[in-house]
Amino acid sequence: IHSGYIVDQVQHPQVQILHCQQGTFPQTYLGLPLSNTKLRLSAFAPLIAKADRYLAGWEATLLSPAGRVVLINTVLDGLPTYLMCALALPVGIKEALDAKRRAFLWNGSNKTSGAKCLVAWEKVCTMKEDGGLGIKRLDTQNACLLLKLVHRLHHPEDSSWATWA
Repeated sequence: IHSGYIVDQVQHPQVQILHCQQGTFPQTYLGLPLSNTKLRLSAFAPLIAKADRYLAGWEATLLSPAGRVVLINTVLDGLPTYLMCALALPVGIKEALDAKRRAFLWNGSNKTSGAKCLVAWEKVCTMKEDGGLGIKRLDTQNACLLLKLVHRLHHPEDSSWATWA
């Protein structure tokens, strides 16, 4: 007997009972890319595409640099937050998002060269009190959001769900 046949015999009735679809990996669930192996950079393409859609809709040339900083801090920094709460973003995705944020800040377009950047990106990403523009570093934000999950694992009594149940 072929093992695939037995699996199909068991899975098919369960799929019928649960009224669900049988899928394969990789797939998206609740907006998160899921896989039984390491995720490829292409799994995060929707995030990059969403950032591109926002950037294309903004008339960046009409905005002052301060206005661009506000849009970066409110919109572009918020885009990957949901993903970063559950997954460690690959370095390539963080770099791609940083390149888009940097280009939008300095010349309001999709791409920029180092000559157009007035201040180093590391300095821009420091707090305003320290002379920066207060733009969040994606790697630091990702690490903090993932540490929040570890904290919740070790301190379940702080959870409102845990105290309610």
